[in-house]
Amino acid sequence: LTELSEEEIREQLGTVHERVKEMTGYDIKVFRPPGGHDNDSVREVASMPSIKWSVDTRDWEYLNEPALIKYAEENDMTYEEARQDRVQYILDALMGRIYDKEISYGSIKHGAILLFHDLYDATVDLVLALVDEMMESDEYVFLTVSEAIESEGIVPATGHVYNTIWPRQIA
Repeated sequence: LTELSEEEIREQLGTVHERVKEMTGYDIKVFRPPGGHDNDSVREVASMPSIKWSVDTRDWEYLNEPALIKYAEENDMTYEEARQDRVQYILDALMGRIYDKEISYGSIKHGAILLFHDLYDATVDLVLALVDEMMESDEYVFLTVSEAIESEGIVPATGHVYNTIWPRQIA
C-alpha cells in the first residue's frame, strides 16, 4: 500500500471492505496492512486503526510446501511427518516449551496479536493445535482485535498502530 496513490489505496481498501461485508455482513473497523507495511499516508486514507502483530509465528518460513519438502528430505522423513514435526516445533516455541529466537521473542501473553497466513494447509494444523491447547487452559481467552481493544477500555483510534492490545504498549 505504501507504493500506491491515495486513490489506489481507497480503491483497494474499498474492494476488500465490500467483499468482507458481502461475505460476512460486517463492516471492517480495523485493517492489517499487507506485509505489515504502512505509513502515515496509508493510515490517513484508511481512516481505521492499523493492526499489526506482536508474535510472528513464522509459518510463512517453516510451513510453506517447499520448506516442508526440504525439511523432509534433510531429515529422512515423509512430507506428512515433516509437516507434523514443524507444526509441533512452532507450537512448542509459541507455548514457551522451547526457545527459538525468531518465534519466541513475542511470547503469547495478555493482549498478544499472532500473525498467521491462511495460504498454507499446515498453518491450519498449527492454529487448530494451538487453539486446542489453549482451550485446555483457563489462562487464555480468544477475542477479535476489536473485542480486545474494547475489553481494555481503549477507543480505537484512526491512524494508530496496534501491535498488541495492552494500553501501555500501543505505538
